[in-house]
Amino acid sequence: FAEVKDATMRIYNLDKDKERGTNFLGIYYANNKMYSEAKSIYKKYMEEEKPSEIIFSNYGIVLEKEAKQSESQKYFWKALEINPNMQNPLNKVLEFSLFYQNSADYHFVLIFHAKLSYSCCQNACTDYHNSEGINRKIA
Repeated sequence: FAEVKDATMRIYNLDKDKERGTNFLGIYYANNKMYSEAKSIYKKYMEEEKPSEIIFSNYGIVLEKEAKQSESQKYFWKALEINPNMQNPLNKVLEFSLFYQNSADYHFVLIFHAKLSYSCCQNACTDYHNSEGINRKIA
């Protein structure tokens, strides 16, 4: 494992894409049950860099591995606010709502996701049409 750790540290220190380097190192720590180290590296990124759905999602996974389900949900929701179609945090939120809450929460999550997805799709379609010279909003 020493070679893997060394390679992961090199990627983290040399990669100009801080998000990618942070994820390599955070995943290495999490997979080796070094949860405090994983959380520390993700927190550092969250404090210094722009919001990232993958960082929020992976931080949530680490919290979940520490049996901090309620706290992990906050980060899964943050990931979904950035990218409502990101599969892993969506699954985690749905699982939590289904198994730890009641069915009303489960339905709320589905409706929330549908609204976010529709909004993102609407914005993407508007951007596409505007780039094609069609200057109208999609209703």
